[in-house]
Amino acid sequence: MKKIILLIIAICVANAFAFSQCSKAYSGTGVYPPQLPDAYEQVQYSQEVDFTFPVDTTVQSFSVHIDSLKISQVVGFPGSNFTFNCSVQNCSYIFQTGMTYYQGCFMIKGTAPKGTADTFKLKVDLEGYFQTPFGAQTYIVTDSSVNLIVKACNTTAKVIAAGSTSFCVGDNVKLTASGGNKFQWLIKNNKIANDTLADLTVTDSGIYRALVWDAATGCFDTSTTTQVIIFAMPAKPSVSATQTAVTTAATGVTYQWYKDTTLIGGAILQSYSPGSKGKYKVKVTTADGCSTFSDPVDYFNSAITDMNGLQSFTIFPNPANSIVSLEFVSTIKQAAQLSIIDINGKIIMSQNINASTNKNNITLDLSNYAKGIYLVKLQTNNGQQIQRLTVE
Repeated sequence: MKKIILLIIAICVANAFAFSQCSKAYSGTGVYPPQLPDAYEQVQYSQEVDFTFPVDTTVQSFSVHIDSLKISQVVGFPGSNFTFNCSVQNCSYIFQTGMTYYQGCFMIKGTAPKGTADTFKLKVDLEGYFQTPFGAQTYIVTDSSVNLIVKACNTTAKVIAAGSTSFCVGDNVKLTASGGNKFQWLIKNNKIANDTLADLTVTDSGIYRALVWDAATGCFDTSTTTQVIIFAMPAKPSVSATQTAVTTAATGVTYQWYKDTTLIGGAILQSYSPGSKGKYKVKVTTADGCSTFSDPVDYFNSAITDMNGLQSFTIFPNPANSIVSLEFVSTIKQAAQLSIIDINGKIIMSQNINASTNKNNITLDLSNYAKGIYLVKLQTNNGQQIQRLTVE
């Protein structure tokens, strides 16, 4: 018994695939499908190829009965890593009584390398064994109607952060991936379980990236890395109250004082001189941009009281750079003591005022004063009043 080689073209690219039977979707003679689904560069691809060939056929007017049929090779792939496997052992089909057609299939598997986008014609060698009255004969039949198109992938993964990627404990940042319709997030090189959506809410420091697929083509891409940094919150600042000010010893880049729950405009130093009693707290922000509030501290009447009979106490101009005028008006004539206190609480000037009238005006020379914030305190037997003075 000799063999006849029948060359029939087929095609495919595939994942490793084990199968026990063919779909047998082809009812004609030859290979099916004639045009296989498209493959994409660097994407594994699998496709079953079915074939049908008659047991009894005619070759050059001679009737031939094929005793067995074997798929011997598949050639013409877009790369060297392609293989094929069959639904039967050794890819051999043996004639059985009542059989009129050899029907079978094979799976071609492989990955088209980058840069191989093109149209390919692949051939499948079918070896047919038979006897003729004239001895051994060999015939070649070629079918080149089956094509495989390999396309380039255009998937480009990107990750965009909503806002800054540096934030404080308790805050978070949202990362959004684009470029496909299927996602997998990784921190460092470890997959984040269940995070398969385009948006990822980040609450931990780390280096993040996204794997992005096009579900229709299998094309994928990996984004560049995005580093997220979470800074520790600063310790809660402490606040102390004196007779003239509330002060925090906490170190920060910026300070902001509040009375009760109301922001005090312009109160941006470590120390603040209240104009009335109440509960005061400070918000301290560090160089990392993280902020913490102090507990409120009570500023009582012992630190500031209303002066009985005082109608007004004004300083002008304020800010000042050389000469400043102070005026206080009272409903009664009362002596007072005027003091100027620096930001550290040191009294740098003090003088008595013997009021002979209800309205008093005092002029001070500030030319020898360093630039900064000072407190001006007016003290009488009935209480005291404090104003803040800025020297520029």
